[in-house]
Amino acid sequence: GIYDPAWTQATYAHLFALAEAQLAKGVPVILDAAFLTTEQRRGAATVAARCDVPLVVVETVCDEETVATRLAARRAAAGASEVSVVWPGIRRSRRRAACRRRPPSCCR
Repeated sequence: GIYDPAWTQATYAHLFALAEAQLAKGVPVILDAAFLTTEQRRGAATVAARCDVPLVVVETVCDEETVATRLAARRAAAGASEVSVVWPGIRRSRRRAACRRRPPSCCR
């Protein structure tokens, strides 16, 4: 499915290729993605460096209740297919993100 690691890697590779093509033309880009891994963030930084443009990171955060409400609405609109797999992944991702902002001892 779309949350398979290989699919995610291919999606980010395509995103970076599209961004680099636009930046090469002088067109500014916004990469709207979760960037949950160091590799994904490094990919964005690499594209920016190759194109000699600044990389600006904007992080948006919301509480778990808001996430749960939004996912429930997506589930109702689209069916439980892929959406049902998302919530456990979001919880893991939020924990990893919190660990990036705190000393490494929180991740043990």
